[in-house]
Amino acid sequence: HIKGTAIITGSPIYGQTLQSNIVNGNSKQTADIVWYRISGDTETQIATGADYTISQAKDIGAKLKVVYSGTGSYAGQISVETDTIKKAEVTAPLNALSNDTSAAVSDTTIQLQLPKADKATGLGLTEKFIVGYSLTEGGVPIEYREDGKVVSFYPSESTNNPGNNTVTLKNFQRNTKYYIFLRYAETTTHYKSDWSSIPGRSRGNAGIHRACARR
Repeated sequence: HIKGTAIITGSPIYGQTLQSNIVNGNSKQTADIVWYRISGDTETQIATGADYTISQAKDIGAKLKVVYSGTGSYAGQISVETDTIKKAEVTAPLNALSNDTSAAVSDTTIQLQLPKADKATGLGLTEKFIVGYSLTEGGVPIEYREDGKVVSFYPSESTNNPGNNTVTLKNFQRNTKYYIFLRYAETTTHYKSDWSSIPGRSRGNAGIHRACARR
């Protein structure tokens, strides 16, 4: 029989590569290696070989199992499971709102031209931004909402918005200074990013609105 203990190394997070191996086994033994996705009571074969890159949205929320089945003169199986697969963490937007990208439309609205998506993050062109605002430059941003729901916007020059994407934020208080922030919205494969964190400034006067982008 095949002997030893199956192990998996690597983080159970979307986008990461897991490596499997057998320790304390017979160096001459041979085996077929198959990966399965465990979702509830269902096991689905998803790959073969010692390594597996977590690249399917269906993997998130499930567990993965690797099975070593002995071949040749070696019978039996050895297996091990991962913890539940989690979404990936992504970095905050790298492209800040730059000077002169915001302007007043009325006493209660500000218009913003959103930056491009960041190629350096490896995120796709279908990503969306969430806009946040605060009354202080170092404050915790509040996510911008319309009709009680958080609104997300495509970056400029994205798949769904090939040109410059200019958005209008509504229902601000006049004669008030605001600071504007950006983060990536949550998707099926990654969580929301942190808010952008390096200050860059742009001006918008709806009353005395000031948009300060941090990246």
